[in-house]
Amino acid sequence: MSRIPIKGIIQIINNTKPNFIINCLAEISVEKCQKDNNLALAVNSSFPHLVLLSLKNLGLKNKNFIQISTSDVFYDSESFIRENEVPR
Repeated sequence: MSRIPIKGIIQIINNTKPNFIINCLAEISVEKCQKDNNLALAVNSSFPHLVLLSLKNLGLKNKNFIQISTSDVFYDSESFIRENEVPR
């Protein structure tokens, strides 16, 4: 999948007004993300942000959005990572 149909997905969210959204969409290949920064940004950052904006526009709170992520966000995978930690 070279590009994600973000506008179509946001339209589905706006049309269906779901109670919850669980986002598991991610580009987890570090090599692919390094080669295609635009794809990495769109999938791993912009898309979750747009989903949250869509939920906000529908009057739903952020607690209705669950983001599943990877450990590659964090530099030191040996240490215990807390949910409220800022990526390094």
